[in-house]
Amino acid sequence: MKRKVLSALERIVEGRMDYDVPMSKLTSIRIGGPAWAVVHPGDERELMEAMSFCRDHDVPFVIIGNGTNLLVLDGGIEAVVIRVGRGLDHIRIIKHESGHMELYAGAGLHIRRLLGFAAAHGLSGIDFLAGVPGTIGGAVATNAGAAGHSVAERITHVCLVNTRREQWKVAVKDLRFTYRTMQLPSESAVSGSFFRLFSREASEVRRTMGEFMKNRMRTQPLRYPSAGCMFKNPTGDYAGRLIDAAGMKGRRCGDAQISEVHANFIINRGHARAADVIYLMEKARERVKLEAGIDLDPEIRTLGTSG
Repeated sequence: MKRKVLSALERIVEGRMDYDVPMSKLTSIRIGGPAWAVVHPGDERELMEAMSFCRDHDVPFVIIGNGTNLLVLDGGIEAVVIRVGRGLDHIRIIKHESGHMELYAGAGLHIRRLLGFAAAHGLSGIDFLAGVPGTIGGAVATNAGAAGHSVAERITHVCLVNTRREQWKVAVKDLRFTYRTMQLPSESAVSGSFFRLFSREASEVRRTMGEFMKNRMRTQPLRYPSAGCMFKNPTGDYAGRLIDAAGMKGRRCGDAQISEVHANFIINRGHARAADVIYLMEKARERVKLEAGIDLDPEIRTLGTSG
């Protein structure tokens, strides 16, 4: 029955759909059991249609981008995964004023491509994202950031779609951005975002981005797959420092390890399971609570069922 229903969805997205996909192939930490199916919308209309189809047929669905900040459990996802990627990876100049430029970036655009476009046109304001993985949709939905900055600072409007086949544009002042989160309306998804950047010498933009990238390479464990920072930084402190001070840096469970480079990262040294990562996260939280009296809140999104 499930396969018969999903075959109708396959026609909506013109065949851009795969069945029983191991989510380890679609997550940056390279962990996760299979999803019922993965849909690859070709544009905003197909994204809306896929969401609407799932709602109308009582098919559970989740929306992902490049699989960063995401941990899929070993039992997989009993749902359709709608992956926002190449079909929504456009970028264009909207308005060019003296000293400023407004850009539109689709939700499927890789952050590195937006940075490359900005550097080529001498545009600054998002330099701090250099080296941050993922797509624009994910970055907006999680208010991604680094070095004390976040994408919400440079966004003017966000484009949204929902399961009722509605598409609309919302001013950033009407959206609730907080630390590493944005409150999305019910049954909606980001389809794109408008950025306001300021003009600067292209060589200076590249230099600044290069400095951010060098710092990331020096301070983060980029050699192994990871989901990025596992916990949000508590007010006035850093999760990595707290985990290190609690004696958890370097701790292993199977092939999962709390990084010796940055204690707020859990790396996959080869064949780690989600259960290994969950174990280390729970132990890190317990130790930090015991040693510092602080409750760490996860920054990553966890999906699926345990195997």
